[in-house]
Amino acid sequence: MPDRPPPLAPHVVAIGEALFDEVAGGRRVLGGSPLNFAIHVARLLRATGGGSTSLVTRVGRDALGDRLIDELVERGIETGAIQRDDQRPTGLVHVSTDAAGEPIFSIPEGAAWDAIEASADAGDLVGRCDALHFSPLAQRALPGRHGIQTLVHTAPAPVRLFDANLRDGHVCPDAFLFGLQHATALKLNLHELSYLASLIGLPDLPADDQISLLRERYCLSCVALTRGELGTVLYHEGGRFEGPTPATTPPADADAVGAGDACTAGLVVGLLRGLPAPRLVALCNAAGAFVASCPGATPELPDAVTDLAR
Repeated sequence: MPDRPPPLAPHVVAIGEALFDEVAGGRRVLGGSPLNFAIHVARLLRATGGGSTSLVTRVGRDALGDRLIDELVERGIETGAIQRDDQRPTGLVHVSTDAAGEPIFSIPEGAAWDAIEASADAGDLVGRCDALHFSPLAQRALPGRHGIQTLVHTAPAPVRLFDANLRDGHVCPDAFLFGLQHATALKLNLHELSYLASLIGLPDLPADDQISLLRERYCLSCVALTRGELGTVLYHEGGRFEGPTPATTPPADADAVGAGDACTAGLVVGLLRGLPAPRLVALCNAAGAFVASCPGATPELPDAVTDLAR
């Protein structure tokens, strides 16, 4: 992040998929990495002096689309740049878990968010935001890829975070290359690091060394590597930082969906608030661990987490 005073009331924009996750019992809850991120950012900003959060996405002109927008408004997200689609439905993803408790996503193609456009409203938001979040999934189809890349290409935001968010079976290499080339910060896990290393031809080295090469090649000011229960490693300010993850006793219906998105929200808000690296990684760990201890991707972050962002 450039050496300049942190904005007092930053505006954060997320671009990408917004949908409903259909979880055990047929319950439908808000989902999609950019949407989850935006909700957690809005909570963190409210708790730490103010700011605003917008989501650029596309939903169907259907009942689910109406519900999605209503729920976002209730969570404090600005929805003026959400597009409506007359042909494609609002996204609906089936979520199950594997034997290790990790989420498995079944993501139908042809959802409204596959066709996000570089509208005038979206361009205005992106052109004046302080931080931008984007990821590859909504770029899997050409219409969405063109719209998102057009918006990101013109973004002057000092923080442009690319969330590598790899979804097997929905991978567009061009979206990952574009993300690396246009980001100032990167969030990824070990599986995504392995994919990127193969994609750009990094040597077979330990994760620390591969990330050092990534930062140098793409001029990344900050990289966050998430490792599940082991917590996040933050490569920032010329150093490598990690810390303990909070001890939790999750209920039987808890899942890991959205934990990485909460970590990313903590990272972006922490960068905007100018937090020192040790406190920043503590915030990332606390936000991710709390969401992993709850059912659903967007539980309200408690004061014990938001206090770390002050």
